Formats: sequence, C-alpha cells, structure tokens
Amino acid sequence: MFKRLLFLMLCILLGGGALHAQTVLEGSVTEKDGGAPVLFATIAVKKGNELVTGAQTDFDGKYRIANLDAGTYD
Repeated sequence: MFKRLLFLMLCILLGGGALHAQTVLEGSVTEKDGGAPVLFATIAVKKGNELVTGAQTDFDGKYRIANLDAGTYD
C-alpha cells in the first residue's frame, strides 16, 4: 500500500514538470476593407523591445506560433 502511494506521489511530481505552462498563439490577418486574407504577412512577437519569435501567414492569412511561454507580449 505504501509503495503504491509513494509511486503515485512520484508520478504526480514528475508529471507536473511536463505541464509547464506554454501557450500557442494563432489567428488570421485580413484586410480592413473587404476582409480578404493577407498572404505571407509577417507576425512579430515582442516583449518590450526584444523580438521573441515570429511567424508568417499562409495562403488563408492564418498563422500559428507554438511553444510560447505564458506571459504578456507586444
């Protein structure tokens, strides 16, 4: 019984590290007039004046940036 409880506690503790908060940022870029998608637009993710990462929109104007640490970005 004690070994099972110890094993369960160990699994919870080790599994918690895998749940480190990471965020996915996704969206689409469209023209203001008409709403047509903007192809190959550059998306920049900055924190203050520092460029963190970026992406480019696809043929549908959509982008996806994965593995972003949780936080507030510009």
